[in-house]
Amino acid sequence: MDEAAVRSVSGRRERRLARGTRHDVKMAALSADDAFRVTRGACDCDSAIGAHDPTADGVRDLAGLIREMGGLPGAKAASCCKTWAGERNKRERRLKLAEVELERFLADLEPGTLYTLSCAP
Repeated sequence: MDEAAVRSVSGRRERRLARGTRHDVKMAALSADDAFRVTRGACDCDSAIGAHDPTADGVRDLAGLIREMGGLPGAKAASCCKTWAGERNKRERRLKLAEVELERFLADLEPGTLYTLSCAP
């Protein structure tokens, strides 16, 4: 993806998305690296995602960011997980971004699962 386009989209939002691969996301969770962290604390309990409310501003903002980034030329997929630092994901699921109700999806992430949302139509 074009770096300037990524900065332009990401710079207008409260949260940022890091570029990387599924492997990068897996390793970040395993090594407790916060490079890909969406929540600010060790757990999501004080975040919009942890509240399981698809109408929360933080969930809607993140969903909008993922949609916008997924629409950029060259975008292949968005990966995310809800995993305790230092633990491996137990499952992997692949979904199509266009077929997911993103706000509900983010509010109901299953712990220990690495999700890959394909940007291809």
